[in-house]
Amino acid sequence: ARTAWTRLGAAPGARPRPGLEGLFRDADGYGEGMLSVEHISHTLRRTGSLVSETTVEEALRAYLMKSGQEHKLKDDKSRTGSYKKVRLDMEGYVGFIRMIHEYHDREHAEHFQRIVQQFHLTD
Repeated sequence: ARTAWTRLGAAPGARPRPGLEGLFRDADGYGEGMLSVEHISHTLRRTGSLVSETTVEEALRAYLMKSGQEHKLKDDKSRTGSYKKVRLDMEGYVGFIRMIHEYHDREHAEHFQRIVQQFHLTD
């Protein structure tokens, strides 16, 4: 069975695949070549990938720092959710999806470790 992440083609270090590029083009209904993080989040939900808002925000911050685009993220703490207005092109979309994948996997691994500790599960 293919997971939502496989369908998105977001394997770490993988080159963008036509499926991911196609998903970007489908989501970019007006042909602007840019998508907001809010729109990307909706696209992820439509593909069955449920990612928390915290994970999305942390992944965006990490992606923008890594790609030298931190200027896109305003540090205006008075505007809750301002990160959702950040817009990304196809390349940014691919990098951001990869970063979400990394953060989402880390979140699941941490959750699994908490369960192992809580129920004293060992090999």
